[in-house]
Amino acid sequence: MKYTVLAEHAGVATVVGWEKVLGQYVAQGEVLLTLRTSDGTKLPVLSPTYGVLFKRSVLTQEAVEAGEPLAVLAGVTEPQTATKPDPEQGYVPVGPEEKYTPPLRWQRLAQHHAASLAVAPHQYTTLTVNLAEVTRLQARTQAPLAAFVSAATAAALKRFPLFNAAWLADDDLRLRREVHLALPQPDGTFPVVRDADSKSVMSLARELTARAALPQQGATFTLTLGTADSQTPILHQPQTGHLYLGGRGLLCLAHDARVADGFAATDFLRTIAQSLEEAQFLFV
Repeated sequence: MKYTVLAEHAGVATVVGWEKVLGQYVAQGEVLLTLRTSDGTKLPVLSPTYGVLFKRSVLTQEAVEAGEPLAVLAGVTEPQTATKPDPEQGYVPVGPEEKYTPPLRWQRLAQHHAASLAVAPHQYTTLTVNLAEVTRLQARTQAPLAAFVSAATAAALKRFPLFNAAWLADDDLRLRREVHLALPQPDGTFPVVRDADSKSVMSLARELTARAALPQQGATFTLTLGTADSQTPILHQPQTGHLYLGGRGLLCLAHDARVADGFAATDFLRTIAQSLEEAQFLFV
């Protein structure tokens, strides 16, 4: 569902600037934009709920009156209100238990996943790839599997830009010219390899070895390598693609069904598989 954020200040104020971009995840209490009242006081507008910034209803330097819509949040499942019921009301424990609060980063990731599944129609396409050639070259080069998969994926994204795009609105799809890959880690971090399409396997290997120094934002596509045979990835808004490679060479692509169909997704995966199965080409 969508949620409209209304101006609650008194009188007339001017928009100083936006703190969030379209398609970006917004947590409850985070600043959406800043207003300046008639007496010069800066007034941050906090998000009343969790969601994805779907629409900006006002422009920078625009004057707004109390009650006017400021923004529209999408993927809102439970708008926070003063009358929200206590989640423990009516709960009956079953045997001994203890309360556990997940780390904040996991809470925010879960909230983003819920919003993403609500706002974007996910479609999944799978394909199995033979990694024998990659395994042979790994033994020779000591490069991690992630370096080979990153190189193959980045090259495919240049050929299939719909999967390297940002969905902002029904009539606003941004095809990114640069390929920045996010590679989620078990500790909840999201290191981003920038300009992955312009780097060799060995260059990518060096960056991934020192991934603690990589930025944590700015990705155009997400690539996850896991040990489980299969997993259903979730899109990270506003990205239109998220690829998971399982332990037995199963590629699973989550993509925004509003952007590309299963035929395009299959061709995209076949291109990646061919690059990995003929891995010598990744060194050219």
